[in-house]
Parts: sequence; structure tokens; C-alpha cells
Amino acid sequence: MASILIVDDNKKFLVTIGRIIKSAGHEYTLASNGVEGLRCYLANHYDLVITDVVMPEMNGIEFLTHVLNRFPNATVIVMSSADFLDSASALGAADFIAKPFSQESLLQVIERNLHTGIRSVGILKQFLESGA
Repeated sequence: MASILIVDDNKKFLVTIGRIIKSAGHEYTLASNGVEGLRCYLANHYDLVITDVVMPEMNGIEFLTHVLNRFPNATVIVMSSADFLDSASALGAADFIAKPFSQESLLQVIERNLHTGIRSVGILKQFLESGA
């Protein structure tokens, strides 16, 4: 069982992702923006973080930067439109999942990052740039 922090300003979306994660046997904490997410991360240990990009107070890219500056080995998955793939990759996101996504896709990304530690966002970027 893993401990996962989910950061998104859409409360309904947060609850839905939380249910998916719980159904896979993991614990989760919900944060409604980057400021709250950073507070949670600093106060607790999480095996994985999933963050949206577009949020009030502190966006997901700023949140990612703050977390990785303090904890370079943190595993952070960015979820948003493909427009943010370059920024997430350049800043060290472990992975990226484009919205909207299926429950199965989310769980695959989570399990891949929990069990392998492979940072696949660079691989995804190369795939998208190749036009495949």
C-alpha cells in the first residue's frame, strides 16, 4: 500500500481520483491547490504525488518546482493537457497523464511509478514529437 498526495482545485475530480486510488488499495490525501499540497508534503511522507497544473494560489508547475527543490527524489506525476508536457519534463516530473484519462490509465501510471521508478515523461515527449 502506498501513500499518495493528490493536488487539484476541482473538488469533484479530487474525490473521484481518491476513490480510484483507494480501490487500488492505496492511502491518499487531498489538497485543493499547490500551497495546501506543499504544506501536506512538508508535513508527511508520500510515496507519490499527482498534481494538476492550472490551479489558484500556486499552480502545479510551481508546486512541482518547490517539491523537487527540497526533495529531489520525490516522484511527482503531472496531470493536465499535453500543452504542459515540456514544462513538466524539463522540471523533473516523473510522469505525465493527459486529461481526460480513464481509471485504467491512471492506475497504470501510478503502478508504473510506484514499482519501477522509471521517469517516462521524457519517453512520452519523444513519442509525441515523432508524430506517432
